[in-house]
Amino acid sequence: MSVTISTLNTRSIRYPDRRRTVLGHLTTKPADIFLLQECGIPYKEMDGLLEEGWTLGSSFWSGSNIARADGVGILMTKPYIRPKASRGVESGRILVLDLEIQGSPLRVINVYGPTNVPERVSLYRKLRSLLLVSTPVLVGGDFNCALRDEDRSKPRRDRSSKELQAIIDDFSLTDVGGSTPPTPTWVSSSGASYSRIDMFLLSPGLRMRSLTSEAAHISDHRMVTVTLDWEGLVKIGRGSWRMNTSVLEDQTVRRSFSRCYLEWRTLKELYDSPIEWWEMVKDRVKGYLGGVGRRKAREKRASFNHHNKALQRLSLLQLEGFEVARELSETREHLATLYREERKKSQYRSKLQGLEEDEKCTRYFFRKARSRQKPILSLYNNQGDSVKNSADILRAAGDFYGRLYDTKPADGDLATAFLEGLNRVIEGGESDEPEISIEELTRAGHSINKQKAPGPDGIPGEFYQTFWDLIKNDVAEVFQAIYRERR
Repeated sequence: MSVTISTLNTRSIRYPDRRRTVLGHLTTKPADIFLLQECGIPYKEMDGLLEEGWTLGSSFWSGSNIARADGVGILMTKPYIRPKASRGVESGRILVLDLEIQGSPLRVINVYGPTNVPERVSLYRKLRSLLLVSTPVLVGGDFNCALRDEDRSKPRRDRSSKELQAIIDDFSLTDVGGSTPPTPTWVSSSGASYSRIDMFLLSPGLRMRSLTSEAAHISDHRMVTVTLDWEGLVKIGRGSWRMNTSVLEDQTVRRSFSRCYLEWRTLKELYDSPIEWWEMVKDRVKGYLGGVGRRKAREKRASFNHHNKALQRLSLLQLEGFEVARELSETREHLATLYREERKKSQYRSKLQGLEEDEKCTRYFFRKARSRQKPILSLYNNQGDSVKNSADILRAAGDFYGRLYDTKPADGDLATAFLEGLNRVIEGGESDEPEISIEELTRAGHSINKQKAPGPDGIPGEFYQTFWDLIKNDVAEVFQAIYRERR
């Protein structure tokens, strides 16, 4: 099985006749997914018309009132491609769509780079947090910059070229069109100028089957099409649940949780041991604080959408001559705050330590974070062959550990002689060690570094430190029970 994705700068689909021409042209092409840029669509105003105009499947759009050319869209043509979530990270410039194709996830990021270099650099930097995921990622679109001197008729690599190349290097992305000599994707009407600015970047694990480009009569950009080999793609799961520790900073959440915990404590007598009761408590902790985290994530998305709408509305008023400079500045600052909070969330997910609370997510940070994400994309099996699909990788791993931990012949006489030579008597009775005290547990709990990776239950040290006065007696009782039962 394969998946085909095409990208095209549409040169605007704002007006009905133009929209019908462009969308009609796309229906004649064999792609499963289309990425469109320079759609020239206002913020939210035309989403209904655009969705109705595309009849082959679902479509997702992001417009803007800031620049007339702004606007990106992702269109699908096949029912087996299931959209899971979408969001416009930068209105009219970056659109993210999380998909599932035949049970395997894929994140698609559609990019339309600004013509202004500083704005382009700022936009590219926002890609870093979007790439910090475990699922395969495809980034495509009109980047409006050339990566190499040979990608332009007039060699000129600016700061945005270096920033984009740094992202490619840091996240081990593959520029699938970076062959030599390159194929231009934009050519001026005279033919004197050309550049390769429409690209696809693939994360590790995605395999290209073919890459083509063709002239399009509806645009001065060529349509670039990549076909991915989807057969046997390694499936990367979501991983274990981990608590969003930012919810612990909310006083209301802490008070509400404390009330719930006191209710759970009354159920202790229904369990045979404190250990079994504590397992129940941990499940309820995950359910309660996990629900709070999801609710706060929804609130944050709603806040982002609210301020983004305000930015678009104020930008429109400014174009009409209204004096709204102060309101625009305040709205941009609110959005910048939300982006900073998202970067802090990425910092926690990366499990990096040694970063200050307000330290910026620099290139070093993202390189370190990315280095922790190393999915197994291939293994050598018993025969020494490299296998690359999920079923064969699981089989190779199972065979290896099966042999590693299989029963092995042992010298029984030697083992008996060794065991009989051990002194099995502990001086002073069964044990001179006292039970674990609350003071010992308190010292151990407070010594846990913040942002330390949690155990299999996903509950980090910050939880125990936050609610220690509430739970310390129960935790001590659990440890003492474990000590007595030698679990």
